[in-house]
Formats: sequence, C-alpha cells, structure tokens
Amino acid sequence: MSHLADDGVGRRVRLLLAFAAIYLVWGSTYLAIRVVIETLPGWTMIGLRFVVAGALLYGWARWREGAPRPTRTEWRAASIIGALLLLGGTGLVVWAERWLTS
Repeated sequence: MSHLADDGVGRRVRLLLAFAAIYLVWGSTYLAIRVVIETLPGWTMIGLRFVVAGALLYGWARWREGAPRPTRTEWRAASIIGALLLLGGTGLVVWAERWLTS
C-alpha cells in the first residue's frame, strides 16, 4: 500500500469515493427502472437484468478466480435466493415505481 493509505486524508478521499460510487450506482438503478418500465414490462426488464448479471458474474468467477462449478445444492440455494431477490426485492420496487416517482 502507498503511504497515502495510512494518513487520514487518503482514507477520507477513498471513503468519499466509495460513498459516491454507491450513491451513483445504487441511485441510478432506481432512475433506470423508472425509465425502462415506460417501454418494457417491469418483470421482463428485471429478469433480463438478473440473467445478464448472473452470467457475467459466473463467467468472471470461473475465469478470474478459477472457481469450481457449483454443486446441485449450491445451484438450488442460489436459485432460491435469486428468486427471493427478484420477486421480493427488485420486483416490488419495479411494481411500486409504476405509481411512485423514483
């Protein structure tokens, strides 16, 4: 690590950049949902988003980390969690944004 990582200024700058990234990425998600649901069905949009994100992460983990293929048990657990996130998390946000502003 550089010497900036140890002083308060470098840590403060990195912390502010991290919060800015969260603010922009997370905040832009809700704006993107609002824009997209005007042209696509909400469930189609989030389904495509989950499939693309999952495929990219799976490919990256296998290529970069050399991760082994998931077992059936791991696939089942990931599918359950993914369904809950899709239906209960993002799905409810998309449904709510039909009537509320982002």
